[in-house]
Amino acid sequence: MTITKVCVALSSLLLVACTKVGLSVANLPNTFSDTNTTKDIAYGAEPWQKLDIYVPPHSSGQYSSGQYSSG
Repeated sequence: MTITKVCVALSSLLLVACTKVGLSVANLPNTFSDTNTTKDIAYGAEPWQKLDIYVPPHSSGQYSSGQYSSG
């Protein structure tokens, strides 16, 4: 394969991920895991403002907000 063909193949894979089918393929491993999934949690007023939460097994359920306490 030439470098051009590799670049075209990789870019097409990236574009596919932006479609509903692409996202389903990307989330396929979750189908076969014992991850607890909560889907379509609204975080805004718009119908498209939804998110899915994936919690790994054996999780304490406590998560950090990601804020720094200093510097």
